[in-house]
Amino acid sequence: FPVTISSVAMRDAYLLQAKVQDILGRPDKAMQSLLEGLEIFPDDMKILVTYFHYALFNGLDDSRLPAFKQRLALQKQDIILDDDRRVIIDAALAHYEICYGDAESGDRMLARALATGRAPYDAVILRGERLLEQNRIIQAREQLTRAVQLAPRNPRPMKLLAESYFRFDDFVELDWAEQLAMQASKLSNWKNIHCVEILSKICGAKGDPLSVELYDEMCLRLRKRYSLVSSALSHNEKLVLGQ
Repeated sequence: FPVTISSVAMRDAYLLQAKVQDILGRPDKAMQSLLEGLEIFPDDMKILVTYFHYALFNGLDDSRLPAFKQRLALQKQDIILDDDRRVIIDAALAHYEICYGDAESGDRMLARALATGRAPYDAVILRGERLLEQNRIIQAREQLTRAVQLAPRNPRPMKLLAESYFRFDDFVELDWAEQLAMQASKLSNWKNIHCVEILSKICGAKGDPLSVELYDEMCLRLRKRYSLVSSALSHNEKLVLGQ
């Protein structure tokens, strides 16, 4: 597909649509938008990287990812060392390695990408998430606070920040965790199951059974929809694998 001003605008429209859908807790819609973009721009680095991060952040088991990884690795070979695109690809490959390969190797790749000062926003969130998983709470909060400042309307880092405060039994910490989880759920229009789940857990820790019942019912409805995401995406597999 020839690169023109109109083609770039079309590509960016698919990316923007997917971003909004992901923020609103609709990974199925976001991934569908990206797949439609890949039908027109099958080797577009930005769409491939975005698809990578959305699938991995949402825990979707997508059989396309190994093929996408190969595409990105091949593109990286043709990019000079100081090109920002190389850092963007490295961050995506690090995310894949953390989820499906050698997590320690993935962490090192991610750290190198962040050290350039040119790493994409998704790399900042991923680093905060990894620090939280490693129970490095102070460093995780610093990274996630930075992510919130970079994109204050994205619920993902706010939800992770809520988790960092939920790790403790202190009532003040739980109160702050509830506020963050509530804000994350509102930002996602109450459609992101991960945000509502952590809110339910926090309310349970605070001894609020009525809120727990309400949020658990919401999660049950959302979970049914999430269970359909992978199967819905699989219908388009031949589209992006060039079959």
